[in-house]
Amino acid sequence: MSSEAKVKVYTGTMSVATNRFQNAKSKNLELGYIATEQNYEEGSRGGAIFIIGLFLLPVFGIGLFVWIYALLVKPEGRLIVTYEKIKSSDIDTKECPKCAEIIKLKAKICRFCDYKF
Repeated sequence: MSSEAKVKVYTGTMSVATNRFQNAKSKNLELGYIATEQNYEEGSRGGAIFIIGLFLLPVFGIGLFVWIYALLVKPEGRLIVTYEKIKSSDIDTKECPKCAEIIKLKAKICRFCDYKF
């Protein structure tokens, strides 16, 4: 990862996290960042909730409610997105489809092969 990269985390179900990412996408483009990598991780609960339920079971059956809650309520996942800074040279140039040379974006004719855009 280069020094011009940043990582942002969007939480929620996959659809909620994706919507949050899409809403932030244009703002990040304005700031000069483009998403290069995305990874969604499902929410997971540790075994601690079941151990807590086990200890609370003798106390008025509260542990049973803790176990039911742990089974019914799914923890939020997270969408991890890596952004990289757009280089100004990537914005101001394009590749000629005929000779594959890099030319200026506003060019109408390739200076290497005379291809007309």
